[in-house]
Amino acid sequence: MKDSARIDTAQEIFAKAYTEVLRGKPADSSVTSEIRNRRYMGSSDRRAVTGMIWNTFRSMAKALWYLREHGIKVTAEEIFNTVLQEKYKDSEEGMSLWAKYECPQELFADFAGKEKSLLYMNNQAETDLHINFAKTDINDMLSYFKEQGISADVLPYSLDGIRLGKRVNLQALPAFKDGLFWVQDEGSQIISRLVAENIKDGAKVLDLCAGAGGKTLSLYDMKKGRGVSFTACDVAAARLKELDKRADTVGFAGIKTKVLPLSYEPFITDNAESFDVVLVDAPCSGTGTWRRSPDAKWRTTKADCEKYEKMQSDILPKAAKFVKKGGKLFYVTCSLRTAENEMQTQKFLNDNPDFAPLNTAKIFTLPKCPDGFVFKEYYAYLLPEIWNTDGFFIAAFVKN
Repeated sequence: MKDSARIDTAQEIFAKAYTEVLRGKPADSSVTSEIRNRRYMGSSDRRAVTGMIWNTFRSMAKALWYLREHGIKVTAEEIFNTVLQEKYKDSEEGMSLWAKYECPQELFADFAGKEKSLLYMNNQAETDLHINFAKTDINDMLSYFKEQGISADVLPYSLDGIRLGKRVNLQALPAFKDGLFWVQDEGSQIISRLVAENIKDGAKVLDLCAGAGGKTLSLYDMKKGRGVSFTACDVAAARLKELDKRADTVGFAGIKTKVLPLSYEPFITDNAESFDVVLVDAPCSGTGTWRRSPDAKWRTTKADCEKYEKMQSDILPKAAKFVKKGGKLFYVTCSLRTAENEMQTQKFLNDNPDFAPLNTAKIFTLPKCPDGFVFKEYYAYLLPEIWNTDGFFIAAFVKN
């Protein structure tokens, strides 16, 4: 394809993806299907076209600011051309901060003090894999990817995985089908390791908002053979079905799954004070994962964030009921918003005097941490610009 044809194709597909985003739907499925339908496109054409599309989403705040400042009607075509031609370049000195930091205007105030994270999340995310140590090891997997012509390196902070040097259709690889690894950002691996350090042999562990179970699999992998029992719950049956499928693929047969109603009853009554460790990987705005899905920030509204805050404040007290005396409760989000993190955990402590905060510097250890990282009282942030991961928050409590 000629460059002009690539540009026209990218603009056309972006317009369709942008329409989906305005409807609150992810752009990736639209982009993938549109690319797939154009069978005449070669691999280099596909890379060029998708690169332009995702770059447009990554620079959309600047484009929106420019169009509004110049009184130009906001359309998909105008956004695309503004980014492609970098029309805002000469105006950056007077540009609003929300546009400079590539954040939706209505959400920018939520990131006070985390502007560096916003900038860093505008970079493309790399592909991290968690190695299934029940079937292989890191050195064997490094050799495997080298044989496939795929560069790979050991993750710098996690003990559990590798990072690929390029995007790969992993599902087509025999090693994926054989369950030798699963896809998991290093930040999620680190969070799992921090929790795992607090799981004693023979403990009962509850992953209350397990979803498709990435952290559940990681915890199981680190604690297999130590008499630890794992129960993974979620209100979405489809997510737990995916967890069951993934656990079967990687050969983890000891994970119990249970679909819960929104009230969590009668599971709460039947299992009150039954678990040594409870992990709440809470539903959240996902603002820490924006580098992975650059369109997600444009699907996230203030109302969405407030909805998640309400869910979190409802889930934490319920989760507390499952914790044994002397047991630990961990609260995790992949959000960088204070309202979903410190404010939620402080409210929990105020309302639940039978729980006390745990000093994260004492209960969490890692073989290596990046410069600039510090544990703060009872919580910690994995900030993208420091860890080169998605953004995470983790807080720890003990039941008196």
